Parts: sequence; C-alpha cells; structure tokens
Amino acid sequence: LAGRPTTPEREGQPEAETPPPCSRRTQPLKLRRGRERPGRRRTGAVREGGSARMGAGEGEVSASKAKGGGAVERTSLDGVRDKNVMQLKKLNTALFPVRYNDKYYQDAIASKDFSKLAYYSDICVGAIACRLEKKEGGAVRVYIMTLGVLAPYRGLGIGTKLLNHVFDLSAKQNISELYLHVQTNNDDAIAFYKKFGFEITQTIHNYYMNITPPDCYVLTKFIGQAATKK
Repeated sequence: LAGRPTTPEREGQPEAETPPPCSRRTQPLKLRRGRERPGRRRTGAVREGGSARMGAGEGEVSASKAKGGGAVERTSLDGVRDKNVMQLKKLNTALFPVRYNDKYYQDAIASKDFSKLAYYSDICVGAIACRLEKKEGGAVRVYIMTLGVLAPYRGLGIGTKLLNHVFDLSAKQNISELYLHVQTNNDDAIAFYKKFGFEITQTIHNYYMNITPPDCYVLTKFIGQAATKK
C-alpha cells in the first residue's frame, strides 16, 4: 500500500532534506539498485490527526503494485516508545512534506498500542500514529494523525495491516468512532479509506497552511453499535 499518512499539522514546516529510514538496529535503509528511494516519490501528508497523502489521518495515500507473496507474514508491528520514536521521526521526514511538532510525538507515544511502527525484514518501512480524544460525555474516539508506507514497500498490504490493527484494537476497547483528514485532491487516499468504511463527513477550508490546495475532508468511520445507529 502506498504511504498512507493523514494530514500534516497546521504548524508543520516543509522538510529540507529526507534522511534515510532505519532498521531496528538504527542502520540506514538500503534499497536494491533500481528501486525508488524513499522520499523521492510524492506520498501525502495530513495535519496532526489526519492521514498522509495516500496515507491516513494526516496524510494521503499512493499505490504501487507488489511482487511476490508472504509480505504480510514478513511484516511485524512494534509500539512507538521513547527509545524508538526517532525512527518514526525519520520515517515521517521521508514520507511527508511537513515537520511534526513535539506534541504529535507525545500523542503517538501516549496512545500506546494505537500507534505502531511496521518492520519488513527488520527494516522500518511504515507507521500509523494515532491520538485518543475524549468527547463530551466521556466517550473516546481515535484520531489517525498519520499513516504511511515507504514507496518501495507499498502494495504489500502493510498499510492495510496497520489500519486493521487500529480497527481491531478499537473494537476491543469499545471505541466506536475513528476519523482523519485528507487533502481534497487526494483521490487515491480518499478511495483507500472509503474501501475500509470511512465516509466524508465534513469539508474544512484552509486547513493546511503550506500545502495547495489548502482544503481537506474529514473522513469518519463508525464501528460496532455506532455503525448501526448512524
């Protein structure tokens, strides 16, 4: 799946360079000759609590076809913690045209199992970062800040695995609402999220400060009892 970030934070600034992502051992990512380098391909990003360009929540999504099978089996997920948050920062730099502030990373760590790094053959290639929000009345909802996968690893089902993890965890914790932001011209990301039951519930004008077009859609998904009461 392509990088599925959601929306970049409004205060985010464009990145000047794209450092390489790293493995669990914090070694630089090495791609085979002839494959596209991370960061060269336009992914997507969303503001804080959005999806990536063809990402999710704070970004958008873009797709490329995968070769071979067993990719999902070779992919493992790990939580975002203080000791590995730098990997999420490097991944975001490669995926999104914005710089996320400290609160974004604090929220990702605080969400515990709702934010995950995806490793393919021990290399960090994708991530989903969420924030838990309390609504009036005490109910909790999940805001998908970013969802992204490096271009060479899209189409392998990694983004789907990350998203399904959040769906399953939400159901176990009786959380019935998830939402994210997607740039209005990000047709691939919108189609991707609709495939998983998200619907456009709002349009926000001038949501992005440094991205054109500056408008975004709010995409919302209800699960469990809330889905039947809509």
